[in-house]
Amino acid sequence: MFILSHKLKLLKDKLKIWNKESFGNVHDHVNTAAQNLQHIQDQIQQNGHSDALLAEEKVASNAYEEALNRQEIFWQEKVKLNWHLEGDRNTKYFHRLAKIKTSTKAITSLQDGEHDSLLADDVIPKLVTDEVNDILTMLPSHEEIKANVWILPGFNSNIIALIPKTPNATSIDQYRPIAMANFKFKVISKIIADRLASIMPSIVSEEQKGFIHDRNIKDCLCIASEAANLLHNKSYGGNLALKIDISKAFDTLDWNFLLKILKNFGFNEVFCNWILVILQSAYLSVSINGKSHGYFKCSRGVRQGDPLSPLLFCLAEDVLSRSISELVSQGSLNLIKGTRNFMVPSHSFYADDLLIFCKGNISGLKALKDLFDNYALESGQVISTSKSTIFSGSITPGKPETSHLQPVADKIKLKLSAWKAFLLSMAGRVQLVRAVIQSMLIYSITLYSWPVSLLKDIEKCIRNFIWSGDIDKRKLVTTSWQKDRVIRGRRTIQHHVFSSIWSNIKDDFTVIMDNTVWLLGDGKEINFWNDNWCGTSLSEQLRIPVQIRHSLSSSVSDFNFNGHWDIPAQLSLAYPKLSSIISQIVIPSSPSHDKLLWKHTDNGDLQLKEAYHFKMQQFQDLCWAKYIWSTDIPPSKSLFVWRLMHGKVPTDENLMRRGCHIPSMCNLCNMHVESSFHIFFECDYVIKLWSWFAGCLNIVLLFNSMEDMWNLCDLNRSPQCKITITAAIINLLNTIWLVRNEARFNNKIIPWKSAISLIIASTALTGNNTCKSSSNSIRDFTFLKIFRVTIHHPKTPILKEIIWQPPLLNWIKVNIDGASCGNPGNASCGGVFRNNNADFMFAFVDPLGVETSYFAELCGVMKAIEIAFDKNWLNLWVETDSSLVVTAFNNPSKPVALPLRNRWRNVLFLLNHMNCMVTHIYREGNKVADLIVNHGLSLSASTSWLTHPLFITDCLNSNKLGMPNFRLCTP
Repeated sequence: MFILSHKLKLLKDKLKIWNKESFGNVHDHVNTAAQNLQHIQDQIQQNGHSDALLAEEKVASNAYEEALNRQEIFWQEKVKLNWHLEGDRNTKYFHRLAKIKTSTKAITSLQDGEHDSLLADDVIPKLVTDEVNDILTMLPSHEEIKANVWILPGFNSNIIALIPKTPNATSIDQYRPIAMANFKFKVISKIIADRLASIMPSIVSEEQKGFIHDRNIKDCLCIASEAANLLHNKSYGGNLALKIDISKAFDTLDWNFLLKILKNFGFNEVFCNWILVILQSAYLSVSINGKSHGYFKCSRGVRQGDPLSPLLFCLAEDVLSRSISELVSQGSLNLIKGTRNFMVPSHSFYADDLLIFCKGNISGLKALKDLFDNYALESGQVISTSKSTIFSGSITPGKPETSHLQPVADKIKLKLSAWKAFLLSMAGRVQLVRAVIQSMLIYSITLYSWPVSLLKDIEKCIRNFIWSGDIDKRKLVTTSWQKDRVIRGRRTIQHHVFSSIWSNIKDDFTVIMDNTVWLLGDGKEINFWNDNWCGTSLSEQLRIPVQIRHSLSSSVSDFNFNGHWDIPAQLSLAYPKLSSIISQIVIPSSPSHDKLLWKHTDNGDLQLKEAYHFKMQQFQDLCWAKYIWSTDIPPSKSLFVWRLMHGKVPTDENLMRRGCHIPSMCNLCNMHVESSFHIFFECDYVIKLWSWFAGCLNIVLLFNSMEDMWNLCDLNRSPQCKITITAAIINLLNTIWLVRNEARFNNKIIPWKSAISLIIASTALTGNNTCKSSSNSIRDFTFLKIFRVTIHHPKTPILKEIIWQPPLLNWIKVNIDGASCGNPGNASCGGVFRNNNADFMFAFVDPLGVETSYFAELCGVMKAIEIAFDKNWLNLWVETDSSLVVTAFNNPSKPVALPLRNRWRNVLFLLNHMNCMVTHIYREGNKVADLIVNHGLSLSASTSWLTHPLFITDCLNSNKLGMPNFRLCTP
C-alpha cells in the first residue's frame, strides 16, 4: 500500500506538468489556433496565394481542428455523457449544461458561521456478543485486503466538495460537505462497513429505517401518512406531529460520544480503536470551484461519502430513538390513540430525519425538550428550531385529493423545461423522463391512489414533451410515452376510518393475498387454518366448509411445541392429511417474527417494479423488441425503429390517417404513394439497399410484413455477427429515412451507394465496440469484413487437469450434486462422505419431485450439513459443482427460494457450531456424486448407504488413486 501511495503521489506531479505543458487549457488552445488560422487567411487575402502560405494554412487548419476535437472531448467528460451509446452529437447541449452547472454552483465567497457552541448509559443495552466481536475484528481475508490499526500518513486524505443546499448560498452552514475519500482508504472502510452492516438490524431500534438492511423508507411513509390522519381526533392537549431537523447532523457528531455508544453496545476495545484511528487519521482539503484549498485534520463529525459513516451515525442516533421510547414507557410522553385503542408509533427515523407523534400536553413536550437538550449536550447534535415543524389537526385526513398531489405534478412540469427539450434528441428526452421524472413519482404512486384526472394530465405532458419537446404542444403522429402503460382510475369509497393508503390497497387486496405466502417464524401472527403458510391455506386443502372458516382462530404457534409440531390426536383422526402437509414445513430453530412475502420475487419484497410487471403479464411481449433495445446500439436509432414498428413515423400514409389531406408521392421513386411499407421495403431505391444486404448475408430476402426482417437476427451466426446484423438492419432503416428527408425537404438525392457507405460506417461502430465474440468461420469473417468490423476472436480454451483431493486429517469431505430432468423437472439430490484416506463413510440420495437444478443442488448441500451435524462430523468440507450454491454460502444474507428459507436459516445456525467450508469443483471431479444423483432419479423414496453401492466402486477407486480427469476451460 505504501508503494502504491508513493507512486500515485509521483504520478500526480507528472499529471500536473502534462496538463500544463502538453494538454493545457483547451479553450485557450482553440482561441490561439483560431487566431493563427485567421491571421494566415488574412495574409492570403492581402498578399495573394503562395505555396508557403497555403502550406501554413493547411497546418493551421489541422491544428484548429485538433483543438476543437480536444475541446469536444473536454465537454463530454465535463457532463459525463457517453458519446456513442448515450446521446447524439450535440455540442450545444454539452456547452449549455456545463455552463449552467458552473454558473449556479460557483462559490464566490464563504462566511464563517458563529454559534454558541448520562444519556447513553441509561438507554443503550449491551447487544454485541463476543462471537460478533470476533467476526468484526478477525484478520481480513485475502479478498478483504489488509486492514489494521496502523494507517500510513496521508493514506486517509479526503477532498471536501461543498454542495449548496439553497440557491445563492454564501455561508458555510448553507453547504453540505461531501467527503471524496481516496480509493485506497475506501477499501479498508468498506470492509469494516460490510462487517458492521451484517449485525446492524439486530442492534439498532426498529424505528430507524435508513441504511439498515431489510428496512425501507416506504415503512416511514406509511406510518407518517396513517398517523397524520389521526391528528384531527379530539384528545386532551390535542394531537401533534413534530418534524425534527438536526443541524449539520453528520458533521457535528462528537467522537467521544460515538465511542461511548460503541462500548455500551458491547463492541470490544479492538474494534473501537479501529474506528477511532479512522476518525483521527482523516486529513481534509476543501474543493472550491475545482481547486483544493487547505490540508487539515477534523475533530468531530463523520464524513458524508464514507461507506462507514451512515452506520456509525445510525448507532449514535439510536440513543435518541431509545430515549424517546423510554419516555413513552415511563409515561412522560403520551401517544396518540388510534382506532380501537390502537397506539400510534411514537416516532419514525430515516437517517437524520425524525418524525414524532404524541399528544400536545405541556409535560410531554417539556420532557421532549429536556431530552433534546441533554442529547445535544452529550452528542454535539443540536436541534434546528428554524427547520423543525409542528403539525396539528389542520392536515386533511383521508385519501389525498388533487390539491394535495398537485405540487408533485407541478414539479414534474417544471423539470420538463423547454430549454432541455431544445437541446436533447428524442432519445435524450425519453431518458430524462425515465431517470428523473419517474423517480419523482415512485413513492407517491406506490402508496397513494392518484386521481385519474391528474394522472392523465401528467401523461399528456410527458407524451408531448417526448414527441414535440414542449408540454403544451402535441404532434400529429404520437403514441403513449410507454406503449404498454395503462392508467386506470376508480371511484373512491368513504370509510369511517380515515386512511391515505387503504383506498389504494383495497382495490387489489384479493390479488395481493392470492399472491403472498407467510414465512413461518414464531407463528403468532399466522392463522393456522385460513392463512397461506404451506402452499395454500389448510382450510382449502382439507376442504373445510366455508361457513365455519371465519370461526377458526387458532394460530400456528398453538401447534408448535419446542420446535416440533404438536397436532392433537383428534385433529389427526378427523383430517388424515394434516400431519403429512405440515410436516413438510420447517420450523425455524432461532426465534423470529412471521413475515408475509410476495411469491414472485426471490427476496419476497413487493416493490413497484415487481407490481408493475405482475400487472403487465396480461400483455403479450413484442418479439422484435429484444432486438432493437441493445446496449450496443445508440438509443436514438433504436427509438426510430420502435416508432416505425408501431406505425408512428410521419409518412404520408400515417399523416393522412391523422386527418392531414395531402398529396402523396414517394420522393425516392416518384412513382407510388408513400406508405410506411413502401418507403422502407418496396421502393426501387430501397430494394437496391436490401438486395445489397441480402448479398452480404448470401441469402434471398422476401418481406411480407415488417416483422419478417427480424428473422434475420435469429440466423445461426456468432454473437458478434448477430449484433452486427441487428445493427445493420437498424442503421439501414435509419438511413432510408435520412435519404427520404433529404430528398423531400432539401431536394437532395443521395446515391444508393453513398447510402450503403453511411450504413457501413454506422454499423462498424456497433460491431467494433461490442464485447461479443465471433467464430472462426469463413462466413462470419466475410460478413464482418464487409462492414469493416474487426473480428473478436474467442479466447482459446485451456485443457485443465481435474483431480479429486481428499480432506485433511480429522476432516470429512462430502461431494454433492443435484439433477433435474427438464429444469424444472423430476429432480433429486445426493452426496458421498469420505475421510482423509478417501475411504467411503456414508452416502444418501433424496428424490425431490418437480424442481429446478439449483433447488436440488442447494437441498443436497443443506442435507449434507444436517447429516454431518447429527453424526458429530463437525470438521466438514462440502464440494459441489454448482457455483451458484457456493455463492449462496459465501453471501448468506442473500435470500434463497421461499420453500427453503427456514431450512436455510437452520443450516446457517448449525454452521455457527461447525468448521465448514463450501467449495466448487468441476463436474469431471464430482462424478461419484453425479452417479448417486442419477440413480436417485429412478427412486421414489430417500435412500442411504453405510457401505458403498457397487455402481460407484470404479469412481471411488479412481479418486482414491488420484487419477486425473480433463476439462476444456475458458480462461
